[in-house]
Amino acid sequence: VMALHFNSDSGTDDYLNKSVAIFSGKTYPLTFTAWVRPDDRGGQFAVASGSGSGTSKQISLGAGDNGKFQARMKGVVATTSGAHYSNSNTTWFHILSSYESSTDFKLYVNGTLDGAYSGSAQNISDFADSNEFWIGTGVSSGTNIASKTWEGGIADVAAYAAQLTAGEISAL
Repeated sequence: VMALHFNSDSGTDDYLNKSVAIFSGKTYPLTFTAWVRPDDRGGQFAVASGSGSGTSKQISLGAGDNGKFQARMKGVVATTSGAHYSNSNTTWFHILSSYESSTDFKLYVNGTLDGAYSGSAQNISDFADSNEFWIGTGVSSGTNIASKTWEGGIADVAAYAAQLTAGEISAL
């Protein structure tokens, strides 16, 4: 597995950014997936996509500051039911977020459904102006890079303009 280690030890935050419309004109479903190894329990983004001008069209996958993984859409969060890692973590996890509609998304850890959001619509009907893709961060507001940059390893990032089956999730 080819992995990159992201940190802010040098005083600058590490992240990758590509200005590309990976979901151009796409509605739902959408899927993010990655292998991650968080170094500690700091809240952080592993993978994100958005318009580059704020969080109005942002979806992201990452971790909270409590040892739980999170999937986000605009301003709402699906969090895993239990903590998966502690500070000084050395374990790799496969995390996957499946955005089924503007009102429903799911979060999987190591192939098992472990969190979900079902609620009010997030006013994201399509991703026509979603023209930024980040690994290791996202945006917090406007065009400001989020302070919640990833601390740890990230490998095998993928984004799908599809909903994966249980068998496909398990195979990853």
